[in-house]
Amino acid sequence: MSQPTPGQNQFYDQNASQPAAAPTHAYPQQTDSFMPPVQPQFGNPTPTDPGLDQPWYGIGFIPAVKRAFQKYATFNGRASRGEYWWFWLGTIIVGVILGLLTIPGIDWGTYLDAVYSGYTGDAPINAFGIIVAVVSFLWGLAIIIPTLALTWRRLHDTNRSGGWFFITLIPFVGPIILIVFLATATYTGPTRWDR
Repeated sequence: MSQPTPGQNQFYDQNASQPAAAPTHAYPQQTDSFMPPVQPQFGNPTPTDPGLDQPWYGIGFIPAVKRAFQKYATFNGRASRGEYWWFWLGTIIVGVILGLLTIPGIDWGTYLDAVYSGYTGDAPINAFGIIVAVVSFLWGLAIIIPTLALTWRRLHDTNRSGGWFFITLIPFVGPIILIVFLATATYTGPTRWDR
């Protein structure tokens, strides 16, 4: 093959100003309309939101928390590791903040009297503490369903049934086994939970 001259396409041996020829297929009967559908590449990072019907690999913290609440009670489909663990980090952060807010809501003098002398008089909590306790209770109720749904979808992403969640009922080892399952890498092949 000779060296290309300026303006000549070295791969097609054409001038750059001419349009490239349409790709040809290996077999004459093969056309683009008969190509099999492209399967999603599970496990590969996606720079943009792939839509709520697909897992988002490489998701960040804020989008993961938003996405968990957008798919509030969706138990089918998949959830990436990032979607799961970023949401858990978000719930832990909110829990710690609510826990720290209860500190000024406690009347420490009454509380310490109750602890050390068996005092059973007034409750050792003020109005602010009651408000924080109610908000904490409502937050706990609000995250039950999305947490279960996200756990279910995360198990689907590892090619396991969401029913594996109930392994947590086995004392001591059950939660450890579930954490291992949830931390497992994405199953890259098709599963029965794919849409």
